[in-house]
Amino acid sequence: MATRRGLTWALDLDEGIDFAIYLMGAFEPNTIAAYKRLLKPGDIAIDIGANIGAHTLHLAKLVGSEGRVFAFEPGADIYQKLKKNQSLNENIANRIETRQIMLLAEDNASLPENIYARWPLKSTEAAHPLHCGVAISTAGARTLTLDTVIAQQELTHIDLIKLDVDGYEFDVLCGAQKSVATYKPAIIFEHSPYTSMERGLKAEAIEELLQEFGYKFFNLDGTMYGEDGRNLPTPKTGSSLNVLAIHSDTQPLPLPPFLC
Repeated sequence: MATRRGLTWALDLDEGIDFAIYLMGAFEPNTIAAYKRLLKPGDIAIDIGANIGAHTLHLAKLVGSEGRVFAFEPGADIYQKLKKNQSLNENIANRIETRQIMLLAEDNASLPENIYARWPLKSTEAAHPLHCGVAISTAGARTLTLDTVIAQQELTHIDLIKLDVDGYEFDVLCGAQKSVATYKPAIIFEHSPYTSMERGLKAEAIEELLQEFGYKFFNLDGTMYGEDGRNLPTPKTGSSLNVLAIHSDTQPLPLPPFLC
């Protein structure tokens, strides 16, 4: 057990995400800082690819007692760790709804038997050759679209989507078109073209889809990419970049810098 930034965690220090929380207080602290600028009490946040709750718990603190966080994680073992970390934080646990669901482009789509959801610090032959993730079983999970989940929950607004699913981002967004068009949430997504290409998509697939939805792209510090927010940099193969997408109808101008 460890307490960091007012949150209690059950951590495995042989795992990269866990070790980052233990050492730095948070996993991807710049992204956590961005949430602080984007969310307010009463908001609804969607954490897709929640893993052990590294972002989920921070989101739950920010949305307050009247807000809600929906956290989706299909990996069997990792989902149990997510539930454990939720239970350790009784003051915010009731703001979080966890689901062992893999969000895809269609309801009841074929469920992959394994997904990448572990990043051990020690190298292993089972690791992905580029991002070094290790695949785990999805036993017990099911597949739905985000649009279906939103309809089932009868939500009246969505304020933020965090999306990190190692190559399945395009599928998730294809199954979220109605929700995104209706609510125009801020979206923070992992920009990793090579993982899309590994699944047979073109490198620009996610970028072009979000542009069709009316989004512009920003660095997490609030800096627009290019003069019109439509020119994303290409990370090196094997690396990724968290990008903030803001709908043109809701874009605040200018965006102030995000503060840690």
